[in-house]
Amino acid sequence: MWFGYERYDNPAVVPLINALCKGELNWLLNGFLPTMKLKSKERVGSKVVRTYGETMTPLSRVLACPEVTAETKQRLRAEKQSLNPFALTREVERQMKVIEQNRRRTEA
Repeated sequence: MWFGYERYDNPAVVPLINALCKGELNWLLNGFLPTMKLKSKERVGSKVVRTYGETMTPLSRVLACPEVTAETKQRLRAEKQSLNPFALTREVERQMKVIEQNRRRTEA
């Protein structure tokens, strides 16, 4: 999705990709982009009818989970409050350009 089908065989790019995936991209995907989770599948004749649950972000699912401690939930809420999804998107795009430039550097 984010890196496409290109081959990244430059070892210098690995730390850049790891930093992106653990940082801004992680917060963008988990904190601001909602997903649908499959609740059930039922076969009706030759078709499969899928039922999905409520659309929520992965962070919202964690905050709704009773097994997660209150301290962890408070920390995650505070971290999300300090984030701007537009700034995260710009930073992801900037880092992707750097990764692409470094990937191409060894091919020439």
